[in-house]
Parts: sequence; structure tokens; C-alpha cells
Amino acid sequence: MNKLYDYVINNKNENTVIIPRSCLRLCKGDYNLAAVLMELITYSYIYKDEDNFFWIKNEEFGLSLDLTVDQVRYSIKKIKKILGGSLTTYKKKIDGVPVVHYRFDEDEIIKLIKNLEEGK
Repeated sequence: MNKLYDYVINNKNENTVIIPRSCLRLCKGDYNLAAVLMELITYSYIYKDEDNFFWIKNEEFGLSLDLTVDQVRYSIKKIKKILGGSLTTYKKKIDGVPVVHYRFDEDEIIKLIKNLEEGK
């Protein structure tokens, strides 16, 4: 067993950031963008409201991915360009602070990923 690999992968104090290749391809090889996209996908799966919107504060986002708030904002801005109308956003106050809420058009994003995989 590799001691270093085992320590890094099984370190109970760390969370693992998983970036599927499909997200990386969609984000044109930009690991920060792909990590933020995957975090958005994860949140959309876990935290959707009755209208399929979900939210996460940029500060929490940054902490979960070891990114600055500016890196998160920049990444989300770029992801919105990549996904076009497949990502809807609006701001709503949470605890008195404006927070961006997100909703994916899942079918459209799946189509984008499939087109990339098929080389279209």
C-alpha cells in the first residue's frame, strides 16, 4: 500500500473534490471551472427547492473548493457563458444577504456533454 496515497485519499480532515472528465471537457480544461460546475451539479442534486432552484453562498463555495470568492464569481460567470440558457440565476436574500440562486436545464446540459463526447 502506498502510504502517501492512502493518507491523502483517506484523510478524514479533507473533503475530496471530484471532477468528472465530462465537466472538464465542457469547461475546456479549466480545473477551477470544472470544480465549480461539479459543485453546482452536486448542490442541484441535494438542495433543490420546489421550483428546482438551489443556492450556495460564494464564501461557502470557496471554502468547499479552496477557492477565493473572486475565483468563484469568475468561474460562475464563465460557466454561465459556456452553458448559455441552460443555467438560470436570480438573487434572493438569505439571512438578509443577497445570494444567487441557480437552476439547470438538465436535459440541455446533458445534450451539451453528449455532443462533446461525440465530437460535435
